[in-house]
Amino acid sequence: TLMRSSAASDVYKRQIICLLSLLLITVCIPICNAVDLYVDITSVIPNDALEYAKTRLNALCSTAVNDQENFDIDVPRDSNFEIGTPYVIYSVENNGNQDEIYYMPVIQDDAVCMILNVMPCNDSYTVSLEKGMSEQLNSIGYKNDDTYIFYFKNDSLYAENENSVHLIDSSIPYFESSENGQTNSMEFERLSYSQKITKIKNSYSKNNKPNLINYDSDVKNLGRGFSSNKGGIVTLNTKGCTVPQGNYGLCWAASVATTVRYLNYSKYSSLTAKQVANKMGIGYNDGATDLEIKEALKKYGQTYKCKTGQLTFLELQNNIVKEYPLIMTCISGTDGHAVTCVGYTTYGGIKQVTFWNSGNKQMTTVEYQTGGTKFAYAGKSFVWKNSVYHT
Repeated sequence: TLMRSSAASDVYKRQIICLLSLLLITVCIPICNAVDLYVDITSVIPNDALEYAKTRLNALCSTAVNDQENFDIDVPRDSNFEIGTPYVIYSVENNGNQDEIYYMPVIQDDAVCMILNVMPCNDSYTVSLEKGMSEQLNSIGYKNDDTYIFYFKNDSLYAENENSVHLIDSSIPYFESSENGQTNSMEFERLSYSQKITKIKNSYSKNNKPNLINYDSDVKNLGRGFSSNKGGIVTLNTKGCTVPQGNYGLCWAASVATTVRYLNYSKYSSLTAKQVANKMGIGYNDGATDLEIKEALKKYGQTYKCKTGQLTFLELQNNIVKEYPLIMTCISGTDGHAVTCVGYTTYGGIKQVTFWNSGNKQMTTVEYQTGGTKFAYAGKSFVWKNSVYHT
């Protein structure tokens, strides 16, 4: 009897072990699949894009570190920087038809401090650097949980992992979406986390490419002077001068207001983008041509010129050295955006342009490319098309 009880006990134990094993397999399979799928998403980022980013990292970070007030960062000057887990941002309403931009979190002291954006350019790559959404990445713990996916939907940016969805930014400027935008958004909402990962991955497997256009061409006082003019890093002192565009298509007017404030702060210290648009009689979402931007500057006593194409780096330097901001009008497909160039550097042997972006209200430094200087903004890759400059 004792022997039978022992045998029966062994059978029960084996059955229990089998049941527990099956339970563990059932629970673990979805988790493993989700993580594996996320790893697949990072695999859509080419290795050569990451390697290119590494070659530009220190030079661009040095530009920001030497002008921390303008870039709105606070890091030690002797910081060591590294690149964290890169990510992409999926365009829901355009069903994955987004520009090819790879976002590289810049890590310093175990936290994200800036974002290095990498974009295809002239058979290679180019980069831009800004504070970006570094604070939001830190708030969701991205450094230690890089299984988040990111997507634009209804003019907002979201981060999602298997357990939660976070609204990262609800102030994304409106750019035209596809005719089926609402339908695409509803279909995306019905997908599970793993299904969304697969959809995002597939959108990049289409070899999705942006619209590439090449343009070949040769403690401070408020306003005026330089905030940095040493070590090859030259930046105008725009403290109190930078103007946001608000929730309107007033990038051009904000660029005019920023330029006028810098050049004549004593008279126009409170000039806004709306005031510029009103003076020109242009609607807040109508945009403006280069000639209208030139005319707006003239109404505030500033004589500027228009040039088709971007300035040569020497022309850009001449404007900044003579203390004249310049306005870069840029395009991404059918969308336009204007930014205000306020500096340059050749630090580390890499030519860079520093500009104020009134849309995200941030200072950005971008690698200057003779065949078309590019930067990432609102999930799109913009190329410098034309110039409104002084000298």
